[in-house]
Amino acid sequence: MIEGTTMDAEVEKKQWDLCPFCGSEKVFGAYAKGVCERMVARGDTQEAAERYVNHSVYRECPTPEKHKEGMVPFEELENGAYYLGSCRNASIARWNAETKQFVYMREKFGDVYPEEIGYWVEAKPGEHRFDEFKPYCKSDSPPFEIPMTSRWR
Repeated sequence: MIEGTTMDAEVEKKQWDLCPFCGSEKVFGAYAKGVCERMVARGDTQEAAERYVNHSVYRECPTPEKHKEGMVPFEELENGAYYLGSCRNASIARWNAETKQFVYMREKFGDVYPEEIGYWVEAKPGEHRFDEFKPYCKSDSPPFEIPMTSRWR
């Protein structure tokens, strides 16, 4: 847990319930229902299928018409603002213009802590990039607070 906060793994997981393109809460839609039906047809119980499918990967955005094309341009990022997007470990991050890094909350083995990550850019030949954040839209109501820097600085 972060010193002075009540952040835990359950709070951190709330970010995965939001669409990274518009911030709408994801719903159990047609795709998830189809997965459930196939699981039940293979012999799983309805309850087990729904528990499995309730994972955010199978839920979908109810308002795809709100999605904008592309990422928020680097030069339009605002210091301290929260952005919905994607990277390996987060779907919401906070921009720190001073460090030119996003800060996001990472859950690993039940411990939740802030980590920094760069803005997604096209890798140049010979560059090996592991993970960077792709911001798709600004969030005015993030599901939790993110500090401006990680504990590693």
